[in-house]
Amino acid sequence: MTSGHELSTLVVSPLPATAPPTSRRDGLWKVATGPTARQSFWAVLDQSLMSGANFLTSLMLARFCEPTEYGAYTLAFFLLLFLNALQATLLTNPMMVLGPARDEEGFRRYISSLAWAQAIGGAVLAALTVLVAAVALFSGRSEALSSSFLAMGAAVFFVQAQEFCRRVLFARMQTRRLARNDAVYCGLQVVFLLLLWKLGGGVWNGSAAGYLSGRNVFLSLGLAAVAALAVGLIQIRPYLVTGRNACVTETGRNACVTENWQYARWGLGSLLGEFLHVQVNLSIVAAVAGAAATATMEAPRLILAPLNILSFTCFNVLTPRAAEKYGRNGTPALVDFVKRVAPLAILPFIAYPLLIAAAPGFWLSMLYQDRYSGAGSVLLLWAASFSVAGLRVLPWIVVSVLRRPDIAMWASLSVGLLIVALSLGLTPAFGPGGAVAARLIGDVVYLAAGWIVAWRLLRRRSE
Repeated sequence: MTSGHELSTLVVSPLPATAPPTSRRDGLWKVATGPTARQSFWAVLDQSLMSGANFLTSLMLARFCEPTEYGAYTLAFFLLLFLNALQATLLTNPMMVLGPARDEEGFRRYISSLAWAQAIGGAVLAALTVLVAAVALFSGRSEALSSSFLAMGAAVFFVQAQEFCRRVLFARMQTRRLARNDAVYCGLQVVFLLLLWKLGGGVWNGSAAGYLSGRNVFLSLGLAAVAALAVGLIQIRPYLVTGRNACVTETGRNACVTENWQYARWGLGSLLGEFLHVQVNLSIVAAVAGAAATATMEAPRLILAPLNILSFTCFNVLTPRAAEKYGRNGTPALVDFVKRVAPLAILPFIAYPLLIAAAPGFWLSMLYQDRYSGAGSVLLLWAASFSVAGLRVLPWIVVSVLRRPDIAMWASLSVGLLIVALSLGLTPAFGPGGAVAARLIGDVVYLAAGWIVAWRLLRRRSE
């Protein structure tokens, strides 16, 4: 079995540094006006569309539906996020590191192999999700929960296929085309959402949900994904090889998928850590206090949703850029890149949580009227947690680019287990606030570990 250290030599060996040193002021100006900034504009716009549509969906369900219905949607939506994270772990995250340094022909062979893997894996995940949800529905479990999971299972194949197209465009930094694709996806999602609400007689200042429900929202999401997938397949067609897979050797072994697996296998452990970090943490709240308590936990979190846009954008834009610089010019170029982007990448994760923390009651009242008026302390904890979680993105990008996913795996698992233990201890006593406090403590540990590991790896590679 290949070790994490050996993995760093499998794909691209860094060349000697050739980039001239720059002053910090010149570096900041270059970051703010250079290609990374231009690509980031479209990436921010794209992620704003994605996060904005999801935010509006959750906001309307939280505002108009009963907490039990919204809690059921939340649990199903977080399972969808977990399945998307599984897809990212096995396929698209390795693509973001291993793809950018390839030439055009090598990239086409690589993407074509992953596309077949995506189609097969997505179909298996969708079938399993539908099967489990159908068994739960017909066994007399909660109708709201079972129907939400069943509809999510029907949509997940198309949602993941559209996401695969998005990541291919990200890997080639085609961010403008990516934004067009998501304009179709998110636009239709919002149109369907508003139709469900208005056709049922919903009004903003009332309490009528119309046809809003977790089941209907997931079915609408699937229809929007079908349309966006059609657009995405046209967009990535130049990167697909027709006929026999060029990555398959004479022995029948797919070299591209094998290479991807050498990186992705470590990510499965990291994914398990994230599952403990998020899904189990939320499930503990549902098990201890019920689905309504998950709504009390998640409704305040939505107010911090803009930071999700920034964190996803940082990862999707900075990872391929950092991987390209490291692959071509070695560790000094990577260090210089990190120093230049760090101030702009860190500032929003400090400023926005402080803005929310200054008046938590105002934000809760503005979005939800009096429904979650007692969740001010939960919102404060979320603000701290999002700030810390955002600050940890950059160091773990460095660890990923240096191809040490084994370290990321052990760190994620350790933090996930810590959060589960803290959640089991704090949730029975403090409810949703205890679960968010557990997340905050875990995020602080994860942040400290990320910066320590990144600094040590960079110093070792420099030597």
